[in-house]
Amino acid sequence: MLAFQKKHAAQALVCWLDNEETLFYYSKSVAVADFRRTLRRLGSEAEKLLDQLLGRA
Repeated sequence: MLAFQKKHAAQALVCWLDNEETLFYYSKSVAVADFRRTLRRLGSEAEKLLDQLLGRA
C-alpha cells in the first residue's frame, strides 16, 4: 500500500488557513467556531434522545 501511495500521491482534502481558525475541506471553507457550535448542538440533542430512550426524561 505504501508503494502505491508514493506513486499516486493525492492532493490534500483538508487545508488550514494561516489564521488556524478556518479550514478548507474539498475547497469549501469551514470556520472552526461554527464547527464547534454544531458539535455542541448535536451532542446536546444526542443526550436528550438518550435520556428519552433510557427513561430519564
